[in-house]
Amino acid sequence: FHGALFYSKAQALMMPNTLGTPGYPTLSAPFIHPENFVIYPENFIKYPGIALYICLGLYLLRRQYNIKDFPMALAILGYILILPLVPFVVYLKDQSLEIAIANIHNIFNTSLSFRYVGPVFPLVAILASGGFVSLENISWKKALISLCILQMFISTLYVYNSRRLAPPIKEAYEFIRINTPKDSSILTTNTDIVIHSGRKVMWSSDGTMQYLPYLFWEAKDNEAFEILKAYRITHLFILKSDIWDDSVTKNIGKYPKSFVNKLQSFSFLKCIFDSEAVSIWAVEPTYVSVDRRKDSVAQ
Repeated sequence: FHGALFYSKAQALMMPNTLGTPGYPTLSAPFIHPENFVIYPENFIKYPGIALYICLGLYLLRRQYNIKDFPMALAILGYILILPLVPFVVYLKDQSLEIAIANIHNIFNTSLSFRYVGPVFPLVAILASGGFVSLENISWKKALISLCILQMFISTLYVYNSRRLAPPIKEAYEFIRINTPKDSSILTTNTDIVIHSGRKVMWSSDGTMQYLPYLFWEAKDNEAFEILKAYRITHLFILKSDIWDDSVTKNIGKYPKSFVNKLQSFSFLKCIFDSEAVSIWAVEPTYVSVDRRKDSVAQ
């Protein structure tokens, strides 16, 4: 509950109190973040564990359940059903009913991800233990215990390797921490910046996502500036390994190659850091868009 609450609170507070910036199209169905609706098969193994599925299957197939298991099964089901209501209430509190409804798909997808459903796994394991006990062959029991130990070791190794920072990326995080104001907001897919540099990030935020398609593939110089300014974006952090070739499929879960290639053409952007792994761009605060210059001349 705490994880879902924290995540939703952060997203709700990062979002401006608006569903649209006048004049620019919002996110449309064909551009919905594809990663929000992808089910990763490895998560089904990585989080609960293979042994839990085997024991749960034995528990059901061998009919080891009884009336005493009903309260625990009810608690598991209740937790899963109530969990999405937590972020929904947060959206209502910090934003509006309109924004909460507009993001209902993301609320349910986020809340029911494996990391937040995790608290029910011990309860499921207690039920599944009936399947383990039903095994009469001691060798099978030892095999399941060995499988558990092996998966713990593999998971630990996986987490260590996936969380370890490569030196070029660590250098980029350090650059941001030292050379950007503390109130900077960075447009990036890499949320680890918050942990390692102490700066706010936007991209996965629902509010930003509404205009990413237009920003990436349609916006001209002054339009791109106005969109970034509307969300108080001060920097862009481009992780080069996450650049997506969008010539065939458009994906707003990564950095579109066509957008990255035209960054140099934007007059309001300045590259302040560039390495083999990362490029960092600063939005020039003194830039005045074409529309604003026209207004000034008219006045």
